[in-house]
Amino acid sequence: MEGCLKDMLTSKAVLWDKDGTLLNTFDSWIDVERKLARAMAAEYGFSSVKEQDYIQRVLFRLGVKLDGTVSGQGVLASGTSEAIIEEFYSAFLEMDSFISEKKQSFFSLAKSKLAEILEQGPITPIPAQGAQEVLKFFKDLGLCQGLATSDSLANAQRDLAAAGFLDYFTFIAASDTIEQPKPHPCSVYAFADFCGVSPSEILVIGDTPVDEGMAMAAGASFVAVLSGTGVVQDFSSKVNAFHNLLELLRFFAKG
Repeated sequence: MEGCLKDMLTSKAVLWDKDGTLLNTFDSWIDVERKLARAMAAEYGFSSVKEQDYIQRVLFRLGVKLDGTVSGQGVLASGTSEAIIEEFYSAFLEMDSFISEKKQSFFSLAKSKLAEILEQGPITPIPAQGAQEVLKFFKDLGLCQGLATSDSLANAQRDLAAAGFLDYFTFIAASDTIEQPKPHPCSVYAFADFCGVSPSEILVIGDTPVDEGMAMAAGASFVAVLSGTGVVQDFSSKVNAFHNLLELLRFFAKG
């Protein structure tokens, strides 16, 4: 554990996760997924009872718990848009009133409906407590800061700009700009090349085991932040976990 802490303190670059780590967008996304499920149910003529059944199946598959929180191991917490729509399709196939539909047609319709929903009511990102302070702290240290997200580049830039964080980042690995999404390590490798450092000199900060998996596969250091979707039990025993970004900042400030 001491070695892990030393690696964190001597890192030359920081690769951040977005949703659940720097920003809280899940309340907005749950609302969007409900609207999308409702729109898809209407498109295929589901009754009101079947519609509610479909919505609940979708939310369950996405990792939304009964209390409305999001599981750190769920698709909504770390999956790409394609992976999320895949769950919509799987829930669709489960319905008793199954209507034969080709996957490609379903995906095309879902993406169109999603675009309409987001145009009517864009996602509202809420900055995590301490996010501004820790981003500025790392910037003042001269560390290269990047983002690895399962979201699209356009969505990532939009969310970061809305929170006032975009200028802190010189690198963004998004689902539509990187060869393989998390937990594949290619985001870390691309960031290392961009910053001119080795993967072992990078600190990855995230809130899900997918973030940890990406970091470990690349040979980077990793720290978990528990103010997002993840809980201690989601991570391996060797992971250093902080309750929030302010606690992380205090650790680095005194280190």
